[in-house]
Amino acid sequence: MVWNLVAREGEIAPGKAKLVQVDNKQIGIFYEGNKYYAILNICPHFHAEICKGHVTGTLICHSFEEYEMRHDELVLRCPWHHWEFAMDSGKAVIPSIKQRLKIYEVKVEDGNVFVAV
Repeated sequence: MVWNLVAREGEIAPGKAKLVQVDNKQIGIFYEGNKYYAILNICPHFHAEICKGHVTGTLICHSFEEYEMRHDELVLRCPWHHWEFAMDSGKAVIPSIKQRLKIYEVKVEDGNVFVAV
């Protein structure tokens, strides 16, 4: 595993990805909820640029008429077909969808943000 410098702390605003090239891969770096995420910029459904999608919470359905928006697990919504994936694991929000995002490990040292590829 090689750690690659991709950003400086404070450089990435919440709600938007910084797109970087690492080993011929385009990776979106996100800063949400005081945590960094690194996600390969390819939706596994139809290969959309997933990192141009919307970061949101998770909508939980308790009953036919009762819904709750939770922000304890952030999801990234694809800009094409609105599939949603957990930002920390890459798993699809809908359990029957087996496709998942490629997620990379991130670390911060001395104000620098690194991604392991």
